[in-house]
Amino acid sequence: MQSTSLNKKRMEAYLSQYIKAHKETLDSIPLDKVAGIITLFKKAWREGRKIFFFGNGGSGTNSSHFATDLGKGASDALPKPFRCL
Repeated sequence: MQSTSLNKKRMEAYLSQYIKAHKETLDSIPLDKVAGIITLFKKAWREGRKIFFFGNGGSGTNSSHFATDLGKGASDALPKPFRCL
C-alpha cells in the first residue's frame, strides 16, 4: 500500500514540475516578436512572396514541418496558399 502511495506522490511531483516548466516556457515567448513575424508573413502572403525556412538536423525537420503547416494547414481558409519552402 505504501508503495502505491509513494508512486502516486512521485508521479504528482513529476507532473507538477513538468507543467510548471511548460508554463514558464510559454510565458517566456515575446508576444511582440511573434506579432512582428505574423505581420511579415501576412505581407509576404499579400505580395505573393515565398517564405523560406531552413535548419540543420532536427532544426531542418522542424522547419520542413512548419513550412508544411503554413503552406497547407494555415492556408485552408485563405483564397490562396502561403508560398513557402
